[in-house]
Amino acid sequence: MRACIVVPLPTNGRSWYTTQVAHWICERCGKGFQRARAGPRPIRFCSQICYWGHRRIHPDEFKEAGQFQPGSKPWNKNLKGLHQSPDTEFKPGQVSINLLPLGSVRVRVRNRDKGKRAWIKIAEDGTSYDWRPRALVEWEKHFGPLPEGAILHHMERDTLNDDITNLAALSRAAHLIEHRPEFEKRRRNRASRATKRRWQDYRLKDVDSYYWEGLED
Repeated sequence: MRACIVVPLPTNGRSWYTTQVAHWICERCGKGFQRARAGPRPIRFCSQICYWGHRRIHPDEFKEAGQFQPGSKPWNKNLKGLHQSPDTEFKPGQVSINLLPLGSVRVRVRNRDKGKRAWIKIAEDGTSYDWRPRALVEWEKHFGPLPEGAILHHMERDTLNDDITNLAALSRAAHLIEHRPEFEKRRRNRASRATKRRWQDYRLKDVDSYYWEGLED
């Protein structure tokens, strides 16, 4: 059972805006409902409950034409090693066009604080060890391996300036003390934003409760 009454809606000057609303009758429960029309396909059900209830009773009605059915045979069965376009396939030993030479520098962004770090390519073994932080490479060039438990600190706060005059090896505790004012400022900003959101939510709830109490009176 399908019925449709089309009612025009204002476009508000936007060509993509929905211009029709349709009144339909649900094929499962028979209830009339209103839904904005988006395309030529009819809207057959008023809710997900009716849709899935009808689908459980009539599963064959919802089978897609391109969907694999039980017992279907794929077209490439027993065709292992088939080459559809050998002229454009990768060949053994072929070098990728995206391969960067040794010494290339790439800037990466850390997820935890969105801090930028420069990484330099030092090998071509095809492993994750091909790239290392440029600051660490620069430090090892002048002073050897970094002491155990130490981390590199950019004294001018410019994390992309890996000049040796801008680097210092600090313990984690000393590094935390060095950046404590910045951490405190960031924490206060987060707390201020959270307090502002809570206050806005409180005001909205207060206005909402006042509105409904006024209606009840």
